Amino acid sequence: GGGGGGSGARRRMKRFRASKFRLAEARPARKEAWIRGIRGSSPAASGNHIKTSRRWIVFNTDSAGVLGMVPLECQDGDKRPVSELRCHSGVVADFDFSPFDDQLLATCSAEEVVKVWRLLDSGPDVSSSPKVALGPEGSQVGMVLFHPTADGILASGAQKAVKVWDVEHQQPLTELEPHGDLLQSLAWRPDGALLGSSCKDKMLRIFDPRAGPTACQSVQAHGSGRDSRLLWVNSTGSLLSTGFNEVREREARLWDTRAFHGSLASVTLDASPRPLMPLLDLDIGLLVLMAKGEDVLFCYEVLPGQPALSEGGSRPPAALLAPPAVARGSLPSLGGGA
Repeated sequence: GGGGGGSGARRRMKRFRASKFRLAEARPARKEAWIRGIRGSSPAASGNHIKTSRRWIVFNTDSAGVLGMVPLECQDGDKRPVSELRCHSGVVADFDFSPFDDQLLATCSAEEVVKVWRLLDSGPDVSSSPKVALGPEGSQVGMVLFHPTADGILASGAQKAVKVWDVEHQQPLTELEPHGDLLQSLAWRPDGALLGSSCKDKMLRIFDPRAGPTACQSVQAHGSGRDSRLLWVNSTGSLLSTGFNEVREREARLWDTRAFHGSLASVTLDASPRPLMPLLDLDIGLLVLMAKGEDVLFCYEVLPGQPALSEGGSRPPAALLAPPAVARGSLPSLGGGA
C-alpha cells in the first residue's frame, strides 16, 4: 500500500511477522448513518482533536475555544443535533473524557487553566459554566489526561511541567520534576501505576507519581526532537512511541520498561513531515498509525507475550477508535458539507 509520503514511501521493520490484520479493510458506514454539516478545524495545537465517550463525540470546530458535540445515539433515526461547548477564549489544545463518567469532560488551552465540565443532555449549548477550574498553571496548558483506574484524578501538561490533580478537591496531588524541553505527550499505563511522557529533548520518561516527582526511568526515543507520541501497549511494561529519526523519517518504536536500554522493535515509514498519531485497540492488538491531511492508515498488530510489531498493511482512513463498548457496536461517520 502507499504512504502519506507518496510513491517514495518505504517501510523498514525489525522482527517482522505476518499479521492477522493483513487483509483488514476499512468500510465506511452507510450514508444514512453519516453526520453531516460538521465544520471541524485543524488547529496549530497537536493532538487528535476528536474523542468519544459512550454518549458523545467531541471535536474541535473552526471557532476558537469552541468544541462541537454530537450524541452517539439518536431516537428512531432522527438527525443527530450538533451542540457547542464554549469553553475557552483561544484554541482548545486538548480535551479528555473521564473513563468513569461519560458526561465529565476536561479541556485546556493557552488560558493556563484546566476546566472540567459537566455536560448537559441536550440543547445548542451543552454547558454554560465549568464544574471545576484547576490552576492557573503558570504557563499554557497543552494536554489533559484522566487516570484510567482512579476516579477524579487528572494529569495536565504545561510547557515543561506535569501536574497530577485531585479534581473534586481542586488540588494538585503532585508536580513532577520539570522536563528538559517542551512536553509532547502523556500516557497513563492501563493499570494507572505509571505515567509516561515524551519530550522535545528526545527522551521518554517513566514516572511513578505516588513514589515521588523524579522519573524512575528514561531513555532516548528518537533521533529527532520533532513531534513525538507515546502510548502503553499493556500493563506489564510495554509501550510504543512515534516520532522522527535523524534524517527526519517517521518511525514507530516498541519498548519494554523492564529492558529500557533500547527498543524491542521498530518500523520506519517515510519522509512525510506530518507527525504520526498512534491509536491502539488493546483488546485485539490493532495499532493504527495516521496523520492529519493524509489519506492512508498504517495498520499493525501488536503481538502479546514477547512484544513485537506485525505489519497489517495500509488502508483508507477511518475516523477514530472509540471506547470498547462503543467500538463493538456501530459508530457513525463524521462528514463535512451540507
